[in-house]
Amino acid sequence: MKTWQVPFPSYQSAALQVAGFFVFEDFYHFLAHQALHYGPLYRHIHKLHHKYSAPFGLAAEYAHPLETLILALGTLLGPILWTVFSGGDFHISTMYIWVTLRLFQAIDAHSGYDFPWSLQHILPFWSGADHHDFHHMAFTNNYSTSFRWWDHLFGTDDKYRAYRAKVKAAKEAGKDVKKVEMELLEETEKEGMIAEKKAEQSHVWQRAASK
Repeated sequence: MKTWQVPFPSYQSAALQVAGFFVFEDFYHFLAHQALHYGPLYRHIHKLHHKYSAPFGLAAEYAHPLETLILALGTLLGPILWTVFSGGDFHISTMYIWVTLRLFQAIDAHSGYDFPWSLQHILPFWSGADHHDFHHMAFTNNYSTSFRWWDHLFGTDDKYRAYRAKVKAAKEAGKDVKKVEMELLEETEKEGMIAEKKAEQSHVWQRAASK
């Protein structure tokens, strides 16, 4: 890894590397996050992070030290593997950019705000706060961190897609969308609490809750 050496990497090179790190970390997070929802891993580690069913920005870093280590590994592994297999063609400035953007992503996902200019309205496959908020309510859906495609591919966003479809149908029918959303989310949160209890009572690799 290069540290103080110049020239710095080109914008194109840094952007491609950071994009690759996002994809790698997202898949790692998708798998590790699901594992943290099972048995003792949830009961003793991940439960702390789920203290808030409606998270806020700082809740992104509110986690058990072991969870921080487990999930941080996905953030670090991408750059490490790239450095090893590229023969050291990696500059520390790119690492700074990557870690900064990753932190912004985590805070945004936990912010609870879905602005018109939020990235998911520009990139439909970006997760965003709406996607991750639903995870904290439903407990069994939306395990990815940055992108939506893994959840969609493996069917772990079924409840979320059903929720969005009902909201869309209510809007098209001219119903009070806010009221419908609140009712659906209240129902989702109740189901999530039941799923969480099942997760706490489950054994090591017994699935936390059925979809």
